[in-house]
Amino acid sequence: MQAPVIRSDLSASQVQQEVRALFAQMLGLPPEHINETEPLSDYGINSVDMIDAAVKLEARFGIQFDPQTLRDLSCRGFADSIRAAGVGA
Repeated sequence: MQAPVIRSDLSASQVQQEVRALFAQMLGLPPEHINETEPLSDYGINSVDMIDAAVKLEARFGIQFDPQTLRDLSCRGFADSIRAAGVGA
């Protein structure tokens, strides 16, 4: 299996858009209906969904989330964690 490549060519805005699009797809909502700062649990995303999303985002961006930080994250929280790992400078 090939190691993931950290994407440094994406802007912060692009990272945010991709995170929001993933959760919109999971929820069956248009991305613009998801408030970036509202906890995803408010939309019905449960812990299993959070782990599933984290795995997808880890694969997409070549990073790893600390499972302890996933609870009650918002789209912006996920995007901030991705940027803290060096993606979307």
